[in-house]
Amino acid sequence: MKRLLLSPGENRLKFESIVLSVNWSPQQTLIVGLNNGFVQEFDSLQDYAMIREKECHSKGVKAIKSLGPGTMITASYDHKIRVWMAQIPQSWILSQTYEIHSEGVWFLQTLPEIKWVASCGLDGKIAVLDYADIENLKIVYIIQGKE
Repeated sequence: MKRLLLSPGENRLKFESIVLSVNWSPQQTLIVGLNNGFVQEFDSLQDYAMIREKECHSKGVKAIKSLGPGTMITASYDHKIRVWMAQIPQSWILSQTYEIHSEGVWFLQTLPEIKWVASCGLDGKIAVLDYADIENLKIVYIIQGKE
């Protein structure tokens, strides 16, 4: 296993809460979900300078995925899935909120070729949503696991 070691004096990102999730955007920015409900975005081409920060959930942001340029989807321990649009210069605008899970949402995975995103939660449920119309995601399947 190869380790990335920082030399003394190299830049380090510091966070005020525990990092729960990370994802790359199509613009090569690093998006970070924190345990305090905040999401932060950093520019990888500008020494990871912070681009924007927003409190996106009332509890920890467990999953983040990009749905395309300027659009991300987040999921949290607060049971919510949210779609966000980047606002220039420094914030996100909430586009949609979905309450599909009865417990925390643990993971998101996209299938960009057909514009689907799947979520799984601590309630054992899997939800598959179609994001072809980014303004109005549609539930394609809900699969309930063992309770």
